Formats: sequence, C-alpha cells, structure tokens
Amino acid sequence: MLEVTVWFNTNLGAVQLPAPVSRSLSWVQSARALVSLLGSTAGDVGATLLHRIPPLWLYGGIVGVLALYALLVGVGAAAYRTLYGPSLTRITGRSR
Repeated sequence: MLEVTVWFNTNLGAVQLPAPVSRSLSWVQSARALVSLLGSTAGDVGATLLHRIPPLWLYGGIVGVLALYALLVGVGAAAYRTLYGPSLTRITGRSR
C-alpha cells in the first residue's frame, strides 16, 4: 500500500484535499493505526505463546487432530455403509 501511495505522489503529484474532506477522513487514519496496533500486539502475543509451548506438545496436538479427523472419516464411512450398503438392497428387494 505504501508503494502505491509513493508512486501516486511521485508520478501524479500530491493533491491537497480541502479541510472539510481531510477532517472527515481523519477517522480512517485513526482506525488504520488502531488495527495496526492490535495486529502487531496479537502477533507478538501469539509468537510469545507459540515459543513457550514445547515442540513435542505441538506435534502431539497435530497428530491428535489428524487422528480425530481420520476417526470422523471412518465413522462417516461406516454410517454410510450401514445406511446405504448392499444389505439395504437385500432387505427391500429393490436396487437403487
């Protein structure tokens, strides 16, 4: 974003906005500064927490999540097979 602003100011010449427009847009700069501050603070806190957790716990958590996902896929396959498997065709005598 900064490069675009510099390019516009260099190539097109800086344009001064009238005071009423400039004042009405000042909240945009304040909001941008606040979001930037919150983002950097959250990033710092996240990085600090991530560095304090032992790597073995992180790897174990990843393996645990993958195992639970595999379990979910297996339960879904078993439920599908139970509900729509070949036994349903034998019981009703109809094929899909």
